[in-house]
Amino acid sequence: MKGSETQTFREKILNSIGEKPGITTKKLAVKLDVQQSNLYYHLKQLSKAEKVSVEIKMTVNGINEKYYYPVGKGGRQERVEPHVK
Repeated sequence: MKGSETQTFREKILNSIGEKPGITTKKLAVKLDVQQSNLYYHLKQLSKAEKVSVEIKMTVNGINEKYYYPVGKGGRQERVEPHVK
């Protein structure tokens, strides 16, 4: 991905997390129509930049499931219950 494509993709990720705080990587991949493996790097970079945070980790069938939340202004996390269906 080129720089502008990366920025656009990350904006899509942020928008999706903003629409459904507490979304998992799996659900985010379905929503954006990409493979989960394409999201991990970008979510890590967004977390480093304090744009998203991982609030809850649950073990489901031996796998850690992470729930992503947007980080509000001033670096504060917007707390909302996970979007679980």
